[in-house]
Amino acid sequence: VFCSGADLSEASSQGMSEGARALVALQRLIATLDKPVVTKNLGAVRAGGIGIVAAADIAISAEEATFALTEVKLGLAPAVISLTVHHRMNPRAAALTTLSGEVFTGIEAAAYGLVTKAVPAASLEAEVGRDRGDGSGVVGLVATDGHESVGATGEDVGDDVLELAGLVAAEG
Repeated sequence: VFCSGADLSEASSQGMSEGARALVALQRLIATLDKPVVTKNLGAVRAGGIGIVAAADIAISAEEATFALTEVKLGLAPAVISLTVHHRMNPRAAALTTLSGEVFTGIEAAAYGLVTKAVPAASLEAEVGRDRGDGSGVVGLVATDGHESVGATGEDVGDDVLELAGLVAAEG
């Protein structure tokens, strides 16, 4: 699992406003960070996780990864992530995935414009490394064994990376 989105049990006890604000802050930070952010998508990417992928500068997915905007199946609109998702995806694909909640693959995510490219899972690590180039100041937002982590390469990437790491830990 790359990211399965919000903890919906929060909604029944305290509402979704705190979680929604945190996800908006995370997406905003990823989109405005002065270092490129690369996501490596392996496994299931759902709901708010799709917003994280869409906010990144480069998103490399395993062909076998699956994506879904599952909020719609619960009667919810994916409003919090729509600003990053709809900016990346072509309009027909955005409408299809937002309104249906259907599961789609990494290959389809690339065709829809959500991810930069999809590669076989066995090639994912090498492809992410190739796209990061020499790694100078690149922030990688990656998933390994279902846990998000933030890694920085190159020279000091600053306080924004620490803030990003804190937000990812809070969301994970």
